[in-house]
Amino acid sequence: MRKLAEESARAATEIGTFIAEIQEETQRAVKDMESSVSGIQEGLRLAEIHNS
Repeated sequence: MRKLAEESARAATEIGTFIAEIQEETQRAVKDMESSVSGIQEGLRLAEIHNS
């Protein structure tokens, strides 16, 4: 029973670590997408100015 509790605690810690890593990667991806959107918006703005 004690070994099972230790293994469960270790597994819970690993799961928490995996979740934290996924959250960090997700935040990075969101920032990259936001940066891409900003670049696209700026390109569109410049194209509109050029075509005016």
